[in-house]
Amino acid sequence: MNEDWFQLTKGNIYFLFFYNLFFLFVGIILSLAVLADLSLVECYTITSKAIIGGIGFSLIGSTIYYSRKLYKSCINDLIKQPDSKNNNYSLGVLFYFTLRPIFAIAFSILTILLIKGSVNIVTVHETRLNESFIYLSLALSFFSGFSAGKYLTGLDSKGGDLIEKLFSKF
Repeated sequence: MNEDWFQLTKGNIYFLFFYNLFFLFVGIILSLAVLADLSLVECYTITSKAIIGGIGFSLIGSTIYYSRKLYKSCINDLIKQPDSKNNNYSLGVLFYFTLRPIFAIAFSILTILLIKGSVNIVTVHETRLNESFIYLSLALSFFSGFSAGKYLTGLDSKGGDLIEKLFSKF
């Protein structure tokens, strides 16, 4: 496998480790706030708690996956030092790692929206969500964050087909 694209400076590697550590702690705090029903979230609705906790769990999943990817790459000496100042590979790899937690948040919100929409579609009457909705949202949000790359690939391949089918009817 050609790993020539995987180029980062030592400073960028340190930045990414601290960046992921920061988002891991943010994710843990948000998740614990919802799971422990702390006073800062107890006044929120079930959906709001699911979104807050889902963001936390997606950040945990994303930072675990991409921190692991980064430290395994360091251990296996797969990261190359950029060979010139004009090398855009380093910038691309930096954005690859910094955008994944942000993508994870977006995918978490989309996942919760899909779950809530599915519940509303299959029920005849307006459904009142219970706390199980929160736990389902948290679990699926973790996986959407952990698998952000696969989620993105799936949206890219299936999303284009879906949009094309929807708008071909008009």
